[in-house]
Amino acid sequence: MTPISDIHQVVFNMLLKYYNKDNDFLFVMRHLNRGGRLDKGYWFLGNDYYVSVSFWAGLDKKTRSPRVSFVILGDGTTYLELNNNSSINFFSVYFLKELKFTSENYGVYRKDFSEYGKDYLSSLEAFIDNEKLQIDKYVRNKSHQYDNILEVGGIDFVWPNTFNYQLEKIKGYQKIRKEKAKKTGYLRYLNIKKFGKIENLIIKDIPVGCRWIFLTGENGAGKTTILRALASAMLNNNDHENAVSKDDNEFNVQIGLETINGVSKTTVKGSNDFRNKEKLVKGFATYGPVRLISQGTLVDDLINLDKNGISSLYTYGLFNPIGILRDISGSYILNVRPKYYEIELHRFLENIEQNLEIILPNVQKVNVVMSDKGREILYHQGKPVPGGITEGVKFNELPSGTRNFAALILDLLLRFAEQQGDVADISNYVGIVLIDEIDLHLHPKMQKEIIIQLAETFPNIQFIVTTHSPIPLLGAPSNSIFINVTKNEKNEICAKILDIDISNLLPNTILTSPIFNFEELINENHDHTQPLITEDDFTDAMFYKILEKKIKENSIKPLK
Repeated sequence: MTPISDIHQVVFNMLLKYYNKDNDFLFVMRHLNRGGRLDKGYWFLGNDYYVSVSFWAGLDKKTRSPRVSFVILGDGTTYLELNNNSSINFFSVYFLKELKFTSENYGVYRKDFSEYGKDYLSSLEAFIDNEKLQIDKYVRNKSHQYDNILEVGGIDFVWPNTFNYQLEKIKGYQKIRKEKAKKTGYLRYLNIKKFGKIENLIIKDIPVGCRWIFLTGENGAGKTTILRALASAMLNNNDHENAVSKDDNEFNVQIGLETINGVSKTTVKGSNDFRNKEKLVKGFATYGPVRLISQGTLVDDLINLDKNGISSLYTYGLFNPIGILRDISGSYILNVRPKYYEIELHRFLENIEQNLEIILPNVQKVNVVMSDKGREILYHQGKPVPGGITEGVKFNELPSGTRNFAALILDLLLRFAEQQGDVADISNYVGIVLIDEIDLHLHPKMQKEIIIQLAETFPNIQFIVTTHSPIPLLGAPSNSIFINVTKNEKNEICAKILDIDISNLLPNTILTSPIFNFEELINENHDHTQPLITEDDFTDAMFYKILEKKIKENSIKPLK
C-alpha cells in the first residue's frame, strides 16, 4: 500500500510536466488546509485512502467532491468517476455511453482504468490521452448553452488565475515539507524476531529527531547482530542469499521510520526476496569494525570484486571480516549528464578536498592528484612548515587511526553522492548510517572528535553505532540515546533504552553507569595502603601528590 502523500507528490510532478509543456493544461488542486491536509502533502482532493484528480471546476454540493475526477486508491486501483446527479443531467446518456462507463449507481458513473496500464501513472496517462480530450471537447460545446455552467450542475475549465494562485500556494507547502523531510527517515521503532540469537527484541519510543543511537554492551552481547538485523530490514532484504540473510531465512524484522505524517512501520522477512526493490531509507551505508582497507590500496586477488573494484553490496563490510571502502582512485564515475560531467566532477572533488581538510584531525591540506591509477589523494599532515605545507603522503602511509577516520568519511561522501546525486551541499544528505565499533583504532581524542565531525558534517543523517568506550559519548549531540545490549538466562539478546543524562558526567562516571556497568575503576596494581588520586585533571593530581609528599617530608611547615 503506497502512502497517499507519495501518490499526491508523484501525480503532481507528472501533471506539472504536462503544464510546463503546455500552459493550457490546467488541473484542480486543494484550496484549503482543512484538517491539515496540505501539511500532510495532500495536493489534490480526497482523503487518507484515495486521491481525487480533476481537470475541471465544479464540485458536487452534497459530497464536496469533483463532479468529474480520476480516482487513485492507495493500492493502485484507478477509475474515472462522474457525478451526473444534477437537475439538468449535464452529461447526456449518449455521451456517457460513448465514454463506455461500466457501472452506475444513483447518477454516479464509474469506469475502471486499472487495466489501462501497469500502474496508476500509466492509467492516468491513458486517461489524459483519450477520455480527457473527449470530455474537454464536450464541455467546450456545452459551455455555449449556459451563462453560468457551474451553477446548473455542470463543469467548466479551470481559470488560469485560480490555477496560478493555487500552484504557488502548493509550492509553498512543498518547500516547508522538503525542509521537514530532512529530519525524517530516522529509526523510531524496532522489533526483531528470530534473527541470530535474537528471539523477540523490541525497542520503541526512540525520540523524534534523534540523530545518534549508541549501542553498548559487553563483547558477545549482540550489538553487531542488531546492526545486521537493521541493515537487512532497511535494505528490504536486497542482499538476499548473499551477505545478509543466507543463514537467517526465518527472520522477521519490523522497523518504524519517522515520516512527516508520523511513524511508518514496515515488516521485512528473511524468506522474502526483494532484490532490485528500493531500500526503505533514501540514503544508507554500513561499516564493520575493519575500516583500514580502501579501494585504491586493495590487492587485486584478495577478494572477488565487481567491475569497479569493490563489492556492490551495501552491507558487505558489516557482514564480512574485511570491509573495503570506496575512494576516488581510478576513474571515479559521477552520475551526471556527459555534457556537465567534467564541471560537476571538478566541483565534487573540490568539495571532497575541502571537507576532508576540515574533518580530519592533524591533516593540514588534502589534494586530489592524477596518478598512474587515475586519481589519488595526498594528505599533508601536521603543522605548516617554513615556506609552505608538509609533503603529502598517500592513504596507506597515514597512521591507522587517521586511515580509519579518512576512509570512513570518504566512503560515506562517495556512497551518498551516488545515492543522492542531486544534492548540492553534502550537509543536506539524508539517511541512516550503521557503524560497528566506531571507537576502534582511534586515540581517545579522535574517538570524541569523530562523533563531533560526523554530527556537524552530516546534520540530517541518523547514526546508529556500537562502542566499548565512554569517550565517543562525550561528543554526542544533546538528543542522543543509549541502548544497553545484554543476554538473558536463555542466552537470548535483549536491549533497553537507558534514561541517563551524560551532559555533566566524566568518563569514569559514565563507565560505572548502566551504560557500561563497570563495577570498579581501580588499577590492579593499586597499593591499598595508599589513598586513591581522585582529581579529574592529571596536572592537578600530580601537583597534590607532590604537595602531599613534601608535607610528609616536613619540607613544608604549616603556618602558625
